[in-house]
Order: sequence, then structure tokens, then C-alpha cells
Amino acid sequence: MGLEKVKLEGTPGRALLGTTLGFFFGFAAVSLYGPTAIKFKEAMGLTPAMMGLLVAIPTLSGSLLRIPFGAWVDTTGGKKPFLILLMLSIIGLGGVTYLLNTSYPDGMTGMFPLILFLGFLSGAGIATFSVGIA
Repeated sequence: MGLEKVKLEGTPGRALLGTTLGFFFGFAAVSLYGPTAIKFKEAMGLTPAMMGLLVAIPTLSGSLLRIPFGAWVDTTGGKKPFLILLMLSIIGLGGVTYLLNTSYPDGMTGMFPLILFLGFLSGAGIATFSVGIA
């Protein structure tokens, strides 16, 4: 007896439910990032330009990640890219939540690059749209 590859198949209803929930959580990560930027502005004394970059980085990264992940779907299918994007989004939003719970407001000095990086990761939630639609 050789090793046989087990293939799991879902139904269209399960796929619709999974992508809908994925879109919801992916977009929530980005939409919740904007209101937290006000907290960062207060704690770090950000300039208007820095504040604009902080709010825009999740949307920008999500838009840019659509291209490679959308192309990846054509070669491998949507499950793996979709899960990776959701995990990146969760890591980004979890990191922001952790910083707000542990370092806000006094320990935020010098954390602007880290917060930008976490915003970039949070933006991966927007790219789930291009993957989930395929």
C-alpha cells in the first residue's frame, strides 16, 4: 500500500461563507487602524504628514499586495494566499493592539517605524479581495 493523497473538497456554500468572513475580518483590520492613529498622534506628537502616512499605509500596502497575490492565485489556487494574507493582517492588528495595551501613552516614543510596519501588515486584509474573488 502506497501513500495516498487525501483531497478535501468543500461546497460552494462553505466557500462563500469562508470568503465572506475572511473579507469581513480583513477589511476590519484596515478600517480599525484609522481610529487608532489618533491615539498615536497624541502619544508621539506626529506631524500632519506623518499622520497622513500612518493612516494611508494600510490602504497602500493592501493595494500593492493585490498584484502578486492575485497572480499567485492563478498558479496555486486561493486557499494558501488567502490564509497568508489573513494571517499577516491579524499579526499587524494584533501588534497594534499589543502596543496600545502595553506602551500607550508613555512608551510610544520612537515607535513610529514599527507602527508603520504593523500598518503595512494590517493592510494585507484589503488584498484578500483579489484572492477571494478568484
